[in-house]
Amino acid sequence: MSSNRNGLRLVAQRNSVKMVWYKPDGPVGEFECSWYRKDTGSLVGKALLGEYQRSYVARELDECTEYHFVLTALDREDREINQESGDVTTGDCERRDPAFDD
Repeated sequence: MSSNRNGLRLVAQRNSVKMVWYKPDGPVGEFECSWYRKDTGSLVGKALLGEYQRSYVARELDECTEYHFVLTALDREDREINQESGDVTTGDCERRDPAFDD
């Protein structure tokens, strides 16, 4: 359960997602991470991270739910210099109902 798009990697667990990224070109001041539920579009969480941080774990997410993550690199004047995003689904969505087993 991972996706990789332009240097942003998302690794889903049961109820958390680890984001890992590379430093983009340019003088980064900090990173802003935000994540949304895909089904409702509602903001679930946001974190402001230092320029040397390269990973973050979003915790206490709902299981078997698709999330959209956005990572924005800001310069020292808080101007956007790079933005990356990706989608990932948490949990074990392939659990089968025993009533349907042969």
